[in-house]
Amino acid sequence: MATSKKTKKTQKKAAGKSQTQGYREVIREAASGGDAPAAARAISPPPPPGSDSQFQARQASLDAVASKFNKEGHSVMVRGDEAPNPYILRRPTGIMELDINLGGGWPAGGTCFLSGPDNAGKTWLMMQTMAMQQRIYGNSCIQAFAITEGGFPYDQALRVGLRIAVPDRMIKQWQEHREQRGLVPYTTEELGRFKEQIGDIRIVRGDTGEEILTVLLGIIRTRACSVVCLDSLQGLQPVVDAGKELDEAAKRAAHASMITEFFKRYVPMTTGLSGVNETTLLMTQQVRSNSAKASAPSYMQASLKDWAIAGAYSARHFKLVDLIMYDGALQKKEVNGVKQVVGKTLKWETEKGKAGTHDNIHGEVQYSYLFPQGVDFTGTVMDAAMQRGVLRKVGNQYTLVRPDTNEVMTAFTAPSLKKFREYMDLDFDFELAVRQEILAAAGVQCLYR
Repeated sequence: MATSKKTKKTQKKAAGKSQTQGYREVIREAASGGDAPAAARAISPPPPPGSDSQFQARQASLDAVASKFNKEGHSVMVRGDEAPNPYILRRPTGIMELDINLGGGWPAGGTCFLSGPDNAGKTWLMMQTMAMQQRIYGNSCIQAFAITEGGFPYDQALRVGLRIAVPDRMIKQWQEHREQRGLVPYTTEELGRFKEQIGDIRIVRGDTGEEILTVLLGIIRTRACSVVCLDSLQGLQPVVDAGKELDEAAKRAAHASMITEFFKRYVPMTTGLSGVNETTLLMTQQVRSNSAKASAPSYMQASLKDWAIAGAYSARHFKLVDLIMYDGALQKKEVNGVKQVVGKTLKWETEKGKAGTHDNIHGEVQYSYLFPQGVDFTGTVMDAAMQRGVLRKVGNQYTLVRPDTNEVMTAFTAPSLKKFREYMDLDFDFELAVRQEILAAAGVQCLYR
């Protein structure tokens, strides 16, 4: 009797199922360490390619191409295990949770953007990064700061803990102001601190955007600096606009073209195969009003920000990290029966994240106007350590514990949390060890030196 179409279909399905089960048995048997049957041997990996004479011939042809174009001190093609990558080295901000979000900090050897509205803390965070570099490298630290929005803010730099020598003229003006106000003059010790500097810091200013960017390219080419800052991108004025009157129209796309030309020259310096350029370039950029919010449906408007990132569209492919900073809720405190604003919640979001981090990571930290540096950096370390099980009370001592092995690190112990904090404040190497254990507990692999 002829087999029906339905029967054939059923038989075919059963055969396929039987074959699938057979493969599963082969995989299970191979995984269990048993003798692999013929079917398993048939799907086993091929022998290493090095034993193939044709493969070796093809390799030789590529080697010939490499020898033709590679010159001493300048390579354009190397084998996969010879290409340098500096991203394991990071430049921390000092805010522990933010550094975790950034994969340990800003990656070395690339460009990162700090975006956000006015007074969101972009310049402040940039200077905090520089201050951390001073703590990490000491007097061997060299950094540069290009400013396009007025003079360098020495007073702000000192408040955040950046150790930079203040010009004599500015110190004299500060002293005169105190005398005019009837305040006690600065002591000899205070005046001496104004001249203290860790390492070398170069300030860059110029007449045009092209001039400033050309100087930055020269600095980055030397590989002398760990961090180079530009504050801000919008403040760069193209040379075609520098000599114009206020009522003359600016050249369309002049700013974008200038930034594009900069990155055309910058990228080969940091992505080349000859040596490693570990210079981290940080740039701030402003935001503009978000016109899309007004035209969006009412049910969506509440979830949209009042602003959107402005400018540097031509640089979107070159930046490794774009961190958006913005304000959260205000902190208020009652003083003499009157509520006063004493701080705010500083928020961040990674708009773009590569080289050890990713986008859409959110975080926040409390910023106090009453605290000299704004943020209790030591407190952020201790909070993160306790949340991740790195800092625990063992017996009558607070100590570091490696969460993956539960190994108690007896070299890092203190009788109280207060004393533990004091140890970190007094000994940066101690603080650095705590930070490294927190990063490891968070699954972050990086180096700071």
